[in-house]
Amino acid sequence: TWARENSLPCCCSPWESADSVGSVGMRQMLSPCSCVKILRNERFKEGDVQIWADQASDSEPVSEGKGSRYGDLDSAPHVLLPSGTGYEERHDLTLRSAAANNKSCQSALDAMGHWNMDVMSFAALSEHEGHPLSAMLQCLFSEPRLPRRMQAHGLLGTLPAHTYRGSPEALESRIFRYMENVEGAYLQLPYHSSKHAADTMSTMEYFLSTPVMQSFCSTLDHIVCLIAAGVHDVGHPGRTNVFQVSTASKIALRYNDLSPLENMHAALSFEIMNRDEKCNWRSLLESNAGDGITNPKHPQSRVRKMMLSMVLATDNAQHAKLMAKWTDLLEWQSLGKVTQAPLELRALKRPENEEKKQVLLDVVMHIADISNPAKPLSIALSWTRALLEELWSQGDEEAMLGLPISPLCSRSVGVTSVPQGQIDFIQFFALPSYKSLSLAISESQEAMKHLISNLAFWKVKLGEQATFEQVFGQESQQKREEEAGREGQPCLAAASLAWNPANAIQG
Repeated sequence: TWARENSLPCCCSPWESADSVGSVGMRQMLSPCSCVKILRNERFKEGDVQIWADQASDSEPVSEGKGSRYGDLDSAPHVLLPSGTGYEERHDLTLRSAAANNKSCQSALDAMGHWNMDVMSFAALSEHEGHPLSAMLQCLFSEPRLPRRMQAHGLLGTLPAHTYRGSPEALESRIFRYMENVEGAYLQLPYHSSKHAADTMSTMEYFLSTPVMQSFCSTLDHIVCLIAAGVHDVGHPGRTNVFQVSTASKIALRYNDLSPLENMHAALSFEIMNRDEKCNWRSLLESNAGDGITNPKHPQSRVRKMMLSMVLATDNAQHAKLMAKWTDLLEWQSLGKVTQAPLELRALKRPENEEKKQVLLDVVMHIADISNPAKPLSIALSWTRALLEELWSQGDEEAMLGLPISPLCSRSVGVTSVPQGQIDFIQFFALPSYKSLSLAISESQEAMKHLISNLAFWKVKLGEQATFEQVFGQESQQKREEEAGREGQPCLAAASLAWNPANAIQG
């Protein structure tokens, strides 16, 4: 809007309105043009941005044909950085400065690394200026409660000097700048926004801080896992892979219908990195040295391989294949017999077991991505509602286009079947996954506790034949009152707020 009001030059067709993109105007898509790239951030003024016209001569409008509006990588949202050098917003410092007088900020800092971190509330804080993902990464890098081997001033303090060129400060600056760019490429969607990426990153940090993960993960592994969590849904259009394939979108065509969104996320994450040298942190890694801890292979190529593998592992359609690999890994570690006791996985630290280690990292990323129903009920309900809003918006558009409505996307069916859908997901998808992971990472028991409690909650709601409004109506009213009367919401879900099935039975 700012660009149009200021008559910025653009060689492409007029920008699409929200109504032309989604049936309920949910999506706030940017122009598909490649000659003008705008940072969706109102704090930048006209003099702060730069306009590239590198492709103005051959840019073409994106047609309005069925499915084509989602475009390819060139139509994904791009970002502009302010003029000058050394740019990075230090949201973590702002939060820490405000924490002395702001309980919500202090709560956010205290919640870092905890399973019950409420990222929805964290995202509502004004101190990070609407950048929950960038703020999350910066806080995790400087959080003293990270694994002991990480120095208090940041993760990079223990990365061997021969692994990268330049100073730790330069590498950190590029990583922070990169995540700012990545966050700018997330759309303002109900679910697949930078808030979800921040939540996945926070959950990854919980697992990375466990003794088992620390026993074989290097500092570089830790950094890459956090970054991969941050980029894993970048550029998500709010429509599933099923939608991409059924509409023959450019994304689906480009990737031959094979995990089209995940391939796009992975490619876009590196495209963003390569567009701006000042955020290309990977280029500072040595191309001919090991990380000094676990792997003699080139850090640059290893980082790319790790990120690609973890992002692609978030495709739920690959769940069965991934968990089969995990079962094989468990059998290998236990010499052919999977036990009920936590397994020792220190052997993954050896270079010859790199592929096996990657399987575990992929599993942890996948499980972190689907962690919402395993969080305290108040948090789980917020994410459930957001996801349903996004899926039902897709169903509305599919109906408008005359397409079969994808599973879980029918609004008319969904409003009366929310409890059953959640029960099925927890029973057949989430609970078995976390139970399997707990064989190696005993801290997964925290997630299983909430899964069992939330499952009991949904079974009660099923028995009551509760509708969407009956489940979320009270929660919506409560949130509206909190937003109107409070400066910010606590970011650490209180244990007393968790639903107690015993109380429901007594009631």
